[in-house]
Amino acid sequence: MAFKDTNNTFSDIAITSRLNNVTSFLKERESIINFEKLRPILNKNGKGGKNATGSPAYDNVLMF
Repeated sequence: MAFKDTNNTFSDIAITSRLNNVTSFLKERESIINFEKLRPILNKNGKGGKNATGSPAYDNVLMF
């Protein structure tokens, strides 16, 4: 039986600190737009909870 390691590794810390210094359009957009308010609209108009093979579908906000 495998256990999930919840501790951050050195590479996790290094990548997170490096990404905090990067400015990008996507980070700016995320700070301006609250996508959680769009979730009910996207869920209503989106596809079902499973794809054609029966696997869980991608999150509608992520696909938007």
